[in-house]
Amino acid sequence: MAIHTELAVYKAAMELTILCSRLVAHMPRNHRAVDGARLVAYSRAVVRHIRLANQAADKVPHIEQLLDNLGGLEVEITVCSDLRLISTSGFSKAAPLVGSISRQAGGWKKASASKPDSRPSRRP
Repeated sequence: MAIHTELAVYKAAMELTILCSRLVAHMPRNHRAVDGARLVAYSRAVVRHIRLANQAADKVPHIEQLLDNLGGLEVEITVCSDLRLISTSGFSKAAPLVGSISRQAGGWKKASASKPDSRPSRRP
């Protein structure tokens, strides 16, 4: 099992989390507390579930939570962009990252679901 910090999905999620934090820093003050906090919370939850999934024997529940948080993050980024709370360039950087993480997590879920939970013992 690889260390979670070495996974490509983790690196992309960290890049997205840093981007979201920078986007929030440039939001109008009256939107930072609610809209900005949601962006940061969703992005950090994505990173947390990647770590938890990598450590767990049954990865699927954590990956499902990861995908759920990615969906919420995608909605928040779109709403913030539509309200002009984040820049168009920020949205154009964040949206492909969300898609990339989502594809990687979907593949991880599919691979994890097809693996048996434990190997049978070779001893009689």
